[in-house]
Amino acid sequence: NRKGTDSAASVMDYNPPIVAAKGKKQGPYLPGAVGAYDKFAIKYGYTVLPDAKTPEGELGALQNLARTGSTKFQGYATDEDAGFSGKALDPRVTRFDFSNDPIGFYEHNIELAAELRNNLPEKLIKDGDSYTVLRRGFDYTWSQYTSGGLVAAKHVAGVQHSRHHVGDLDGQLPFVPVAAAEQRRALKFIADKIWAVGAFDVDPKVLQQLQFERSEDLQGSAWMTARLDYPFHETVAAVQSVPLDSLFNPTRLARLIDLQKMSDDTLSLDEFFSTVHDSIWTELKAGTTIDSHRRALQEAHLDHLIDLTLQGDAPGDAVSLARLELAAFSGQFASASARMKDRTSKAHIERMRAKAAAALDARANYEDGALGWGE
Repeated sequence: NRKGTDSAASVMDYNPPIVAAKGKKQGPYLPGAVGAYDKFAIKYGYTVLPDAKTPEGELGALQNLARTGSTKFQGYATDEDAGFSGKALDPRVTRFDFSNDPIGFYEHNIELAAELRNNLPEKLIKDGDSYTVLRRGFDYTWSQYTSGGLVAAKHVAGVQHSRHHVGDLDGQLPFVPVAAAEQRRALKFIADKIWAVGAFDVDPKVLQQLQFERSEDLQGSAWMTARLDYPFHETVAAVQSVPLDSLFNPTRLARLIDLQKMSDDTLSLDEFFSTVHDSIWTELKAGTTIDSHRRALQEAHLDHLIDLTLQGDAPGDAVSLARLELAAFSGQFASASARMKDRTSKAHIERMRAKAAAALDARANYEDGALGWGE
């Protein structure tokens, strides 16, 4: 809840600086005024009530004042609301953004991070400097992708959650589902900015300069690290998995189903599964080469479907849809493999087909045994 770049709801919003894109006018970097919620809290805590002679005598005036806390820019939420666990409902409640449009905020910051990555050498280092400075700067750019992915995932099955009381001024109910269009926008943001081909293209010369800190320290880091060169593929895979793991949280999947009973304007579980699938497996229909980052992402998605199928700790409808997708992969993989010219892509497809088939066989064997049909 923001009024503009010179104001925020509260100093406790942990607002980061806003940096304009190249060629754009730079506005205020940080909030320039005390927030509306801060003013309300101070007013509630320190307003002098001269007509009240006892604490009980203050009650009516304080209740009337408290009712004004439900007005715009004075929403209240605490740390558990600002997190990213499955039970964190409201995507408007997040730390370290500075916007009333969290998705738009991270679209902007990811563009800045992508531009910065390739310009780091000329910005951070000069003759005589250690290349380790460049590596630290490069590492900082990942935070915009991980935070953006988590914030976007929070929109899916998201609910605008308020602590209002009956009769408060704006009349908002405690739970208002995020509109279906906004949930679709969140999935598109993840697909375009974090999962898409080319999302992490970096100048090769930059990667050649990401030197590990070799100076001796009390931690023995040079001896303990698995690699001295930069683990670029591992890092990208981890970043791409962040929103994927959040989206397939069993609590989020359960809420997707419940929201169908709460509102007509929400995302169905079936649409969610189909949208994620279509974003991650576009190469199956096209029969085109699958790049290395996409191969890792596809396997991570397949593993989520396998976990849903075998573990059964998610809602039954989610288990059923995961199983249906695994079964459909058999034909899709066979068709794509036959058209795939790139040998590594073909090998990847064949391995994914074997994993999916093995998971379905394991589930079938378990069910046969559970029903007394197996040995």
